[in-house]
Order: sequence, then structure tokens, then C-alpha cells
Amino acid sequence: MRKLLLVSLFVTCTSYMVLNAPLEIANWFHAAALEANLTGNLDASIDYLNRAIEWSPNNIQHYNVRAEMFQRLGRHEEAIRDHDRIVEISRPSNQVQLSLALNGRAYARAIGQLELNDALEDIELAIASDSQVYAAFLDTRGYIYYLLGDMDAAEQDLKQATEIAVKEHSIALEQIHYIEFPDAIWQKNQRKKSDHYLAVFYHHLGLVYDKQQRPSLAERYLTLGDALGYDPTKGVW
Repeated sequence: MRKLLLVSLFVTCTSYMVLNAPLEIANWFHAAALEANLTGNLDASIDYLNRAIEWSPNNIQHYNVRAEMFQRLGRHEEAIRDHDRIVEISRPSNQVQLSLALNGRAYARAIGQLELNDALEDIELAIASDSQVYAAFLDTRGYIYYLLGDMDAAEQDLKQATEIAVKEHSIALEQIHYIEFPDAIWQKNQRKKSDHYLAVFYHHLGLVYDKQQRPSLAERYLTLGDALGYDPTKGVW
């Protein structure tokens, strides 16, 4: 009986290792990619992510991070193809996950200024699929309208998106400040993420005002975006 139990335990442990080893290896390569990114070595980061995807080909995070690396290197078509894969993986998931994937692909197309009509179709599907109004979705659509030259539609979306984002930013800062026993480094990083999030909204709205030849508003919002860390070279766009 004891021998049977030991054999059963061995089989269970072996099965667990076989099933989970690829995920653990993929996570290691993902962590190495993030570390390479911190040192500014984007090519190495992509190489590590390639390895992570070999071991775990359905992990959305691997594709998301690699797409950002491609974008920062100006390899926008490759970034969009990664987002194609994210949409494909997300289709069997719930509608929220699919909407996020569609928004991600639409925004990747917008950043690369490629396939803009397809981008607009993606974001329209994402917005129509949920009754809640998401600032990020409106920002994506507004920016696409801007790139397509429809400044009235762009302004309408981006003004609403920015109003929502300002409220979200304020709530986030309050939560960060009042969290129990906060870690100072964690707080700083969370504030930076929240600032960067809002910076993009300000910048996009400033671009629209600039195109509309409203210089005072353009300068105001572009300056606000810069102050909060808008910087495409660092992936803040």
C-alpha cells in the first residue's frame, strides 16, 4: 500500500512538472526580457520574449510586451501582427477580454499610422460591446479620428476621454496615498504609471487643438502631457 502511494505521488509530481515546466521557463524568459528592457536593450528583450513565446505560445502578456518593444523600435507591422495574435487568443474568452484585445490592436495600428480604417472598425466593435464608457477606448477612437482628419469627432471623443481620465487619475492617487503600510518605491511606481496614463490623454487632446489652430489650448494640453511624462521613446504614448 505504501509503495502504491509513493508511486502515485511520484506520478502526480512528475505530471505537475511536465505540465508546468514550460510555463515556468516562459516566465523566466519574460522576466529576463523585462530586465533587458530596463537597461535599454530592446533587441535582447525581444529575443527573450521570442523564447518565452516558444514555451508558452498562448500567453497574452508575452505578445503585449513584445509588441511594445517592436513599437519603440519603429517595427509597427510586427507589433500589429502580435496584436492580431492577442485578438485570436482572446476570441474564445469573455467579451471584456476580447474588447481589450480589439482596443489594443486598434491603438497599435494608430501608433504605426497603418490600417487606420481597420483600426476604426476594431475600436467601434470594442465600444459597442460594452455599455460602460472606457476612457482608453474613447481615447483610441479619438486619436484614430485625428489621424483620419476628422477633428470634430476627435475633439468630442478626446474631451470626454480626458474628463474621465482626470477623475480616474485623482482616484488612483488617493488610493495610492491611503493604502495601508505602503512601500515608498511601490508608491512612486504606481504614481508614475497613473501620471503616464493621463499624459497620453492630454497629449492627444493637445494635438487636436493644434490641428484646429487653437494655440493656447494646444500648448496647455501638450505641456500638461509633457509634465506628466509623455515620451514615445519610453513607451509612453
